[in-house]
Amino acid sequence: MEVLTDKKEFEEKAIKAVEIHGHDAEHNYHHYMNQTTSAKMPIFVGFDNSKGVLAQKSKTGKLWYMISEVLAPKEEKFETFMKFVDHVFNKDEANRLQIEVDKKFRKELKEKLENTDFRSGQLNFRLEWPMYDMKTWDGDKLEGKKWKKIRNIKNRFLEEHKVELIDSLDLPKEELKKIITDWIDKRGAEDFAYKECYFRMVDSDFAGCDMAKTLIVDGIPCSITAGWRVPNTNTYYSGIGVLNYKFEGLGEITNLYDLIEIKKMGFDKANFGGSDDDLLEFKNKFKPVSTYNTYTFSIMRKNKDGI
Repeated sequence: MEVLTDKKEFEEKAIKAVEIHGHDAEHNYHHYMNQTTSAKMPIFVGFDNSKGVLAQKSKTGKLWYMISEVLAPKEEKFETFMKFVDHVFNKDEANRLQIEVDKKFRKELKEKLENTDFRSGQLNFRLEWPMYDMKTWDGDKLEGKKWKKIRNIKNRFLEEHKVELIDSLDLPKEELKKIITDWIDKRGAEDFAYKECYFRMVDSDFAGCDMAKTLIVDGIPCSITAGWRVPNTNTYYSGIGVLNYKFEGLGEITNLYDLIEIKKMGFDKANFGGSDDDLLEFKNKFKPVSTYNTYTFSIMRKNKDGI
């Protein structure tokens, strides 16, 4: 095992681990690096056969974060994860490790931690991720009763506004950043943490993305949607979707156009990201075929009484 903190040292190895073992929506090296902040430093923990963990460490050194899931073959994920846990607590002497994993891994983890020195803490939050089957998704046609509401929103929007979809790279970076700032101003403090991440995405010319689009409404840049192919799949992950809320119906039009472009690109599925109940209700307007859950919680060392 090797623990690498210098970007020049770990970039090649982290990218290789993602290419070989990546399978999750946020297994994207550039997205991982964009999440770096003054309070969280990136660390790549590498294992044999290009396995690894995209991690972060707090400035104090007492809190670690595992970004997405372990980069390892399915049958080796848990073993690799426990080696990572051993380093975090026994070698680095951290107090807490925060992770986000799916339902199956969480259940297996809780069971196997019973016979170790570690325990899982209470659930911080649960997110639901809608999945769209692009081979059967027919939102590009908007035919039938099931699409009536979206069809009416689209027709009204196009009657009232001049709309153009362009590549985000065709706009000056400051205009793109203004969309992000307007989005944060409308949504509040809970989304402020995304600001620097999204700014870095813009500054890097959307490195790691397969698509980045912006809607121009009546001459005003109003949205950014960007994402990438999930490694080793034909699934597209919409990694960023922001808009300035200047026009009624803008959210529906933005998401509709995004899905249409994803379908044109030939993806089998589209993943529209972790959602709370309100956001999921909105995304359900576009007819996902399924959802899955992820759970965010912490791993800690048991106390002297084994609790």
